[in-house]
Amino acid sequence: MSDLNIRRALATLLISSSIPQSNIAWENTAFDPANLEYYIAFYFLPASDSAMGKTIDSSSEQLGLVQVSVFTKLNSGDYGTKYLETIDTIKAAFLDGAETSYNDQVVHVLDSSNISPTDSESWYQGGLTVNYLAFKKRV
Repeated sequence: MSDLNIRRALATLLISSSIPQSNIAWENTAFDPANLEYYIAFYFLPASDSAMGKTIDSSSEQLGLVQVSVFTKLNSGDYGTKYLETIDTIKAAFLDGAETSYNDQVVHVLDSSNISPTDSESWYQGGLTVNYLAFKKRV
């Protein structure tokens, strides 16, 4: 299995949420949020691979995280309502203990934690960090 399959497995959780795909900014992809009320940025960050055996046929344990950043219009006058609704939608997609898969690669959501919101240019930005665990064949 591969990092690509792990990333895709985690991305399917976000895609299956009620967030429109046109509001999701993927890594290394052109994206223009100019006419959007809000958008989401998805970042896949594998952190460590640990061998689970001594042979080439053994598997590896991978721990990592996904950062899902939420951007809502700054000073929109909604008292953070859109931001909090979007965070709740993402949390529902990445529930602690959830399991997802892609091409037979299974990924376990361990837990998640909020990223404190702050002003970022013309956006109010915060998000969620999701920790995951996957077992994969050595490449």
